[in-house]
Amino acid sequence: MAKHVKVDETPVNNPLGADPQPEKLIYPSLRAFVERFVIHVFAYQQAPSSHQVKWMSDWWRYPCLVFPLDAMWRGYEAAAHADGREMQAWYFQALQLFQLVFGKDRGIVASLPENEDTYSAKGEPLPIEEPYARWNRDIIETLMKPPAWESQPAPGMQEDDIASIDDTSANTSETDN
Repeated sequence: MAKHVKVDETPVNNPLGADPQPEKLIYPSLRAFVERFVIHVFAYQQAPSSHQVKWMSDWWRYPCLVFPLDAMWRGYEAAAHADGREMQAWYFQALQLFQLVFGKDRGIVASLPENEDTYSAKGEPLPIEEPYARWNRDIIETLMKPPAWESQPAPGMQEDDIASIDDTSANTSETDN
């Protein structure tokens, strides 16, 4: 019996959600899910003449693409371990999400830089670039990093005028209810 190795280790406070149980996973990481499933299944969503989907072979560089792909992966794993009917529902939802994210004119990818390698040949998987070793940690750090204005007062404000996002619930008085 093959042991699943967790490839993508993330901090405990993962903004993408709790880590799935590795011993139950079909695809042990988001990267494995994209490289083994997404590029083969969703390649056929490209219309041969109009190319309505713009795939990003370096998807792992963009938090705005990692988040929906991660949601697809987690949903897939949940559906795959259910009684069977959930996979059909997951597929239709994932297909809609894929088209919303990778729609070349109105999807999230429409706002990203051009990518020359966006389409695959007919019948071929979507092209993919190998990510660098820390790609997933860098994405998590980006999503967890406080905005620049949170650590510095805005013009005209004093440093003690700033309340941290994490402190706002603790600073609520009883009279605010």
